[in-house]
Amino acid sequence: MNPFIRPYYVLLLVMLLGFCMPPLQAQPNRFDTIEQALKRLAAGDAPGLNQEIKTSLSDVSLRDFIRGIANAHNLNLIVAPDLELSIVANFSDEKAYNVLLFLCKQYDLDIEFQGTIMSIYKFAPPPAEKILPKPKVPQVKYDAAGDRLTLDLRNDTLDAVVRKIIQLSKKNIIPARGLGQQLVNAYIETMPFRDALEKLAFANDLVLSSPEDDVYVLEKKEEVKPDKSGRKGNRRNNRSGSVTEGLQYSVVAGVNGEPLLTVEAVNVPIVDIIKGISKELKIDYLLFAEPEGNATLNFEKISYDDLLSFLLQNTKATYKLDNGIYLIGDRTQEGLRDTRVVQMQYRSVENITDFIPKEFQVGVEIKVFNELNSIILSGSSPQIREVIAFLKEIDQVVPVIMIEVIIVNVTNTKTLKTGISAGTGRGDTTAQTLLPGVDYKLSTRTLNNIVSVLSSNGIVNLGRVAPDFYVTLSALETAGNLKIRSTPKLSTLNGHEATMTIGETDYYAEDRRDIIGSQNPQTAFSRRFEPIQANRTITINPIVSGDEFVTLTISVDESTFKPAGEPNAPRGTENRKFESIIRVKNEEMIVLGGLETITTGKTTSGLPILSRIPLLRYFFSRKEDSKIKGRLNVFIKPTILF
Repeated sequence: MNPFIRPYYVLLLVMLLGFCMPPLQAQPNRFDTIEQALKRLAAGDAPGLNQEIKTSLSDVSLRDFIRGIANAHNLNLIVAPDLELSIVANFSDEKAYNVLLFLCKQYDLDIEFQGTIMSIYKFAPPPAEKILPKPKVPQVKYDAAGDRLTLDLRNDTLDAVVRKIIQLSKKNIIPARGLGQQLVNAYIETMPFRDALEKLAFANDLVLSSPEDDVYVLEKKEEVKPDKSGRKGNRRNNRSGSVTEGLQYSVVAGVNGEPLLTVEAVNVPIVDIIKGISKELKIDYLLFAEPEGNATLNFEKISYDDLLSFLLQNTKATYKLDNGIYLIGDRTQEGLRDTRVVQMQYRSVENITDFIPKEFQVGVEIKVFNELNSIILSGSSPQIREVIAFLKEIDQVVPVIMIEVIIVNVTNTKTLKTGISAGTGRGDTTAQTLLPGVDYKLSTRTLNNIVSVLSSNGIVNLGRVAPDFYVTLSALETAGNLKIRSTPKLSTLNGHEATMTIGETDYYAEDRRDIIGSQNPQTAFSRRFEPIQANRTITINPIVSGDEFVTLTISVDESTFKPAGEPNAPRGTENRKFESIIRVKNEEMIVLGGLETITTGKTTSGLPILSRIPLLRYFFSRKEDSKIKGRLNVFIKPTILF
């Protein structure tokens, strides 16, 4: 074949393969998926997505802006709480679904749809697929004819090595519990089977045993084989060579490299647990006095400090870390006491000791340091930590409530005064009042003129009245409205009373007469003015609940002065009081009313017998009716400031 023609065949083959192979399907864009879902909702169950948005934003929280779109267009939107970005934007006549799509692209958001509910959150890319490494195959060879074993192991797991040996030799080998993932290293060339296993165990700090049925068991050196009685070995040799019955433990490294303990003990003396684990972890300690008592416990991955705290919790002993050395002894020893100063951030230390449980105060000296709003604690470290943990729980921000009080006191007064009066006195003047009411006084001269007119008709001769005689006609109705309004504002901490008192003070004279001396008695007079008060007192105790409702305990006590019965006598007081407990939402107003007083009076004077005869009684009597009506209304509005 011509070498110049061969490339054309290759090109033709590539083109044929291109036509025959199915096209690769493009991965759908997540923004296209969101756009299609938004348009589908806009055309169906969520028409608000088609409504246009016209707004201008400057340094507005993204979360608040999306919530505003949901409220304005009746959309079911759930916004993730971590969307606290600030945005600056200007949208003019743009549909809501386009704005949401733009926000998703601009701020890398994602939307999850459930019916008409849209959940908006920060997009998190799916984790990349982890490609697990292929398991390492241990280099093991077995010669069945000579029962010899060859091993070339480099950081192979004991479980994989044992599995490979069993597959080749058909002999059973069992690693002890917890040893399967231990890494082993060894190089053995054509050694007898049992000898090879013994060398493998020796090189990796293990012990090989074959108790029965030709089954090989690999164990740690510290573990003791079961005895003839079949009792399980729960003993562990510590570095001093002593043996502790009923104690098992192991050590693993934590996230930060801190050693974590897995401990199991059954009725083991506390001092033995401390000694054994301290030696295992190579921890320096000084034992002033041995803790008394035994412990049964089972912990997994616990720190050394936490283990000591639990072990010594119900004993008289405690511990203290000093320059890397753990000091263990009686709680009352001076060297083991610790002192801490705890400063409160939000609460006052005043009366704070009343809230600390009595159990926490046993063995801990607590003093209040008002100047720094702090508490001084002195005692054992574990107990101090318990008190500090409790103080942190109650050291929370106390809400401040502002209470607006509007007090409206309305008084309506009505008086009706009618009648005729006559007498002697200064009858030389005539007083005339016709509007707004009749108060007409007829003097002597005016009365004589009227009598002269009546006598001139010749009907009867009435004569003349005395020079100082007068007659008064009265017909007067009065009404008055008095409205007193006060608007104080009170602020107090949650659970503390706020009290307001408004009033006035009056004085009355108190005369005193003292007789001085017995042979020549003298009388001494003294006058002292005593105060008397009429106050309006309002006491409110607010308690804020978690749902922003405020429970108010309200007490209103009002007293007003009444006219004195006699001159220089003390004035009487009229008291009105009510108490109420009510629950109201933050920034909502309530009204308390109904403190109403009605005072009526009726006074009649006239001539005996004549003042009771119909028609004639209007000429021989006077009447005065009065009615005073008072009403007190209180409006209260609580506002939680912070």
